[in-house]
Amino acid sequence: MSEIITTYLLKNPDQKMPMDRDDFYDEQIKVFKETGKPTRAVEIMDTMLFTPDKEIILQKRSHTKKQS
Repeated sequence: MSEIITTYLLKNPDQKMPMDRDDFYDEQIKVFKETGKPTRAVEIMDTMLFTPDKEIILQKRSHTKKQS
């Protein structure tokens, strides 16, 4: 199953560009190896849920995540 993420060209960060997550990472790894510089950024959102006792009750991270 593919996951669509929001990306931005670094030359034009005001324009959102939906892209498949795997395609984004494949493209940016290739570009970085060739030029030493990325060409896109990705929109990131983290969500954590806490109990009244300030314990985390849910944290999700993809098992196939390639980047740390």
